[in-house]
Amino acid sequence: MIPAPTLANAWERGASLAAPDRAASLLGELDPTCDVGAMPVGQCDALLFEFRRGLFGDVLDAVARCPNCADQVSLQLDLAALQPPIADPPGEIQVRTGGYRISCRLPRNADLSALSRLGADVALQDIVGRCLIEARSDDGSPITAHELPDDVALAVVEAMAEADPASHVLLNIGCPCGATWTDQLDVRTVLWTELGAWVGELLQDVHHLAIAYRWSERDILDLSPWRRAWYLQALGW
Repeated sequence: MIPAPTLANAWERGASLAAPDRAASLLGELDPTCDVGAMPVGQCDALLFEFRRGLFGDVLDAVARCPNCADQVSLQLDLAALQPPIADPPGEIQVRTGGYRISCRLPRNADLSALSRLGADVALQDIVGRCLIEARSDDGSPITAHELPDDVALAVVEAMAEADPASHVLLNIGCPCGATWTDQLDVRTVLWTELGAWVGELLQDVHHLAIAYRWSERDILDLSPWRRAWYLQALGW
């Protein structure tokens, strides 16, 4: 079990980062030997999935909005069943289409960070360019990622996604109105939101106990969850 001060400090440091980096940063905070930036997106997401299960359990209550009637659909997800495998990434990905031969690697966390800084202007060729090893036309001429036609760049991005299934956990959702659709479970957003709520509640506990007993934050955080709960109940919280 990760100590409360360690988790709170990891969350605080992650909160200063750009949104795409926050959840992934937790892995580096808790394991300094982990090179988060070099980690493929799917491998990172699978570890975050496992991390979320260890912190908050296998059940996730969520909601989705129906694209047909706009009602909210309540979901209770079994994360143990949805857990993607934590596997070593494949080697080079080879794509041959539209008169081009492309070799690339999987997108990494550092690529997500760089692409997020492009904002809404990010193009398929930008994604390919981050991961490109080599691209040539069928006559052997080398080309850059931004010289690839849109349909070829799309084929490369789709090949990368297929080679990294852990990067997109899909949910098949149905609404009482009869509509069905597929949505993606964004484990990074889920974990970061839940951890932020947990830290907020923890600091509220610290606030109440510090006022009542004049204990330091460190002393309160060092208490077990059971003992913190007992003192709070004794105070009527």
